[in-house]
Amino acid sequence: MAKQSSSINLSSLMEKGLAYAGKGNYKQALKLFDKVLAKEPGNASAWYNKALTLKFLNRIPQSLDAFDKSLALAPNDVETWFAKGVALAENDQHKAALTCYFRALEVRPDFNQVWMNIGMAYSDLGNHEDALQWYDKDLGVRPRDAEVYLNKALSLEQLQRNEEAAGCCETALSIMPSDADVLVKCAHFYQKKGALEDALQCIETAMRIDPDQVGLQVGYLLTKMRMSDWSGFNQLLGTLLPMVKRHESFIAPFALMELVDEPEMQRQVAQAESQAFKLGKFDMEVSRSIQEGGKICIGYYSADLREHPMAHLLEEVISLHDRTRFEVVAFSFRSGNDGDPMRLRLEKSFDRFIDVMNLSDEDIVTMSREIGVDIAINLGGYTAYTRNQVFAYGVAPVQVNYLGFPGTMAADFMDYIIADKTVVTQKTRREVSESVVYMPDTYFPPSRLYEVSSEPLDRIEEGLPESGFVFCCFNRNEKILPAVFSSWMRILDAVPDSVLWLYTGKNRGTAERNLRKEAERMGVDGARIVFARRVGHAEHLARHRLADLFLDTLPYNAHTTATDALWMNLPVLTHIGKAFHARVAASLLHAIELPELVVVTTEEYETRAIELATSSDKLQAIRDKLAANRDESALFNTERYTSNLDKAYLEMIECHRRGEKPTDIVVES
Repeated sequence: MAKQSSSINLSSLMEKGLAYAGKGNYKQALKLFDKVLAKEPGNASAWYNKALTLKFLNRIPQSLDAFDKSLALAPNDVETWFAKGVALAENDQHKAALTCYFRALEVRPDFNQVWMNIGMAYSDLGNHEDALQWYDKDLGVRPRDAEVYLNKALSLEQLQRNEEAAGCCETALSIMPSDADVLVKCAHFYQKKGALEDALQCIETAMRIDPDQVGLQVGYLLTKMRMSDWSGFNQLLGTLLPMVKRHESFIAPFALMELVDEPEMQRQVAQAESQAFKLGKFDMEVSRSIQEGGKICIGYYSADLREHPMAHLLEEVISLHDRTRFEVVAFSFRSGNDGDPMRLRLEKSFDRFIDVMNLSDEDIVTMSREIGVDIAINLGGYTAYTRNQVFAYGVAPVQVNYLGFPGTMAADFMDYIIADKTVVTQKTRREVSESVVYMPDTYFPPSRLYEVSSEPLDRIEEGLPESGFVFCCFNRNEKILPAVFSSWMRILDAVPDSVLWLYTGKNRGTAERNLRKEAERMGVDGARIVFARRVGHAEHLARHRLADLFLDTLPYNAHTTATDALWMNLPVLTHIGKAFHARVAASLLHAIELPELVVVTTEEYETRAIELATSSDKLQAIRDKLAANRDESALFNTERYTSNLDKAYLEMIECHRRGEKPTDIVVES
């Protein structure tokens, strides 16, 4: 804020106003600028400074009005155009911000101060390719600007160019090696690369630089979880969770699921996340009434309509929707890899498949409304690469939280959640903000389209013993908490010659060393922990035949991994919890009529695992029942499941047609 009034008589008031603003006393500064304008209403500088002051006071409409008054008096003032653009961008009006930035460039083509902001506006609009051009243009004149490199990294990440993004962060870190925020962003990209030790080092350095930044403790704990490094775990968790409950620190709702089984806390954290989205910013209203007799348009919105567990689950359901009643449209927030076979199959399964990765939130909303989407299915919730702002604006009259995020979004803009009476109980219903659709068997969609490799598999080739009992868990290793691992070690200790077969995915190396070290600490030979290699989905399914019993995790259960195991006739033993995400495996086992594999205590979990491992007759009886039920029970009856889902969608529409607010729906099979 540096502009001075040209009026000699009023210069003292202007100087005092600028001084107050510089000290953060914006209310007093505003009074002085108003005094100047009362005497000299044609003072463009005073209007400009008033506009900035109002912006700092978060009085955005008045601020924009003051900018306009300044520009009416000085239409070629590039700083005012720039400042107005910044104010608009900070208020999520990115298209309008771009108009201001380009107007500044029309006046002064060499005004390079605006280039990074143009890139940021394009990025916020979802147009990352154009954003990169402006970031590179800026770096051409400011090659040592760390902020530009960080913004460029975020756009590269959205374009799935993660190696380049990490390189940008490393360059930013070389410029500002003692900046905690730069270190945290570098840690994020190191994690995506699987360089967990580098990520942890960045966070530890940031914590030393800025020990008062409480949010760093969350990143520190979650990074250690990915490494299966549980040193100080209980102390860290005991410090962090009370801070989260007091709203002194924040943790992403999805990350919280890996740590706790507390439905109330899960809702509170989700509700805090929902506050980040701006309601009512888009000026189009969802006013189109759903007409009687026409097809209902269902829009599925996801970043995972590609080679991803989500896509494997939904593929058959999409193909089975009743096309006499529904038109089914995909809105893909991310592109698949070139030649991605799952993406190609889904493009054929949907009636329309639209790649909206590079469209702005407003453009996605406009397109959805022009197409006439009646029911919008949010398949991502609070997971990676979702675009929840489009739901906050309103893409359809009815909006549904389904599948990708196993819990309430606690957001005013979501109407329904697809669930069942196992994952949402009478006791936990109050912790779910959406109206609940209770599916009759399980909310989790089955699939019978799995391709299973026919290549012969050998235990020795997989690092398993030729004989002996094989326990396995193919959940992400972040889901393994110390208490669960302790149970597993007690089970191994009680079953001679048994091994535990785990999957660490991208977290190989460090995580595997830590898990074996932890086993040794508990008196179990580390060689009895075997790690599964990364393979394609068809081969992954086939290797389930080499295992004897799948041991589930708590609080975050096996979801897709449980259906994989059950499809391959591998029994799954689960310890049921309280929260939605801690009850999914139980939902699946009830649907396949194997409630005897659902236990309620740690003691029972260990006893049942040991019993099945040491009694071949009991295990075989379970296997025989599983094999018989796979084709006869509800879990893998995709036609029945999809028919029930169609009924739910129809009931949602009928409720909307009657002009009623969403209410719980119990689907009768």
